[in-house]
Amino acid sequence: MTGTNCNNNGTPNNPNDDSFTANVYIDHQTNPTGSWTSNSTPSSVTYGGVVTFVPFPISAGNVALTITNVATPSCFDNVTLLAPPSCSITCPNFGVCLSLYYTDGCCATYEATFAGLGSVT
Repeated sequence: MTGTNCNNNGTPNNPNDDSFTANVYIDHQTNPTGSWTSNSTPSSVTYGGVVTFVPFPISAGNVALTITNVATPSCFDNVTLLAPPSCSITCPNFGVCLSLYYTDGCCATYEATFAGLGSVT
């Protein structure tokens, strides 16, 4: 997995409706021009690139993803997409609130909400 994106669905103070997308690099060593299917969306794509699986409710927790080779269905892989923490937080009355927007496991981007001024990423 190359990263996840969190979406607070326009409700920065409500973590119950947060969702995430997962960016996954899917390749095949011996059949790079073939294709695969999955038990999620997108359900079928060719090998060799980053695919964004969308959207999953964070409140439902981790997602079990199965990637299956189209030419050889006995060749498959089970992957667990780890749900990130909620990107909605109850912002105390300090005037500035930070919410997690994107993380790739190494770096993170936050959305800053300023009281009376809106938000910026």
